[in-house]
Amino acid sequence: MSESANHRRGTALAKCFGLMTFAILALAVPAAGQDRTNPGPDLDRSAAVMCPWLIFLAVQARTADCGWARQPVDDAIDEAIAAIDDFILANTPSHPMAHPMLEDLKRSASTGLRGSSTRQQYCEGPNNEFLQQIRSYGPDPIRKAVKVLLANAKPGRYPCL
Repeated sequence: MSESANHRRGTALAKCFGLMTFAILALAVPAAGQDRTNPGPDLDRSAAVMCPWLIFLAVQARTADCGWARQPVDDAIDEAIAAIDDFILANTPSHPMAHPMLEDLKRSASTGLRGSSTRQQYCEGPNNEFLQQIRSYGPDPIRKAVKVLLANAKPGRYPCL
């Protein structure tokens, strides 16, 4: 791969994951006045799931927007997003999140993934290989990974990739 192709790919990935990092930090930052060292009994565990959630949202959006043929894995990804949605709603005590707020965040994330690119750029971009790789895992590994993720989510800040 040429140096300019590598640069374009890296730039596109950075753009995609920049949005993910912003969403993670927005939900992981303690509320004004909250003690950062002793969060108390209501621990915010939502940050632990934000990166995978946003990646699944990216796969879901690209599959729909670009007309990729749905596969059984896409049902598992839809289920994963719904399970993580429920987890976020139940585990974000420092920023109580209502379902409409979560839906707004999801819409913003999906819209932000496309950015200013044309449909052709978006649907043929370098991120597709990564997103298709997620789909290649199949439904059972996705379901298992989400169960493990949700069972082991700990409070704190988690970098996205």
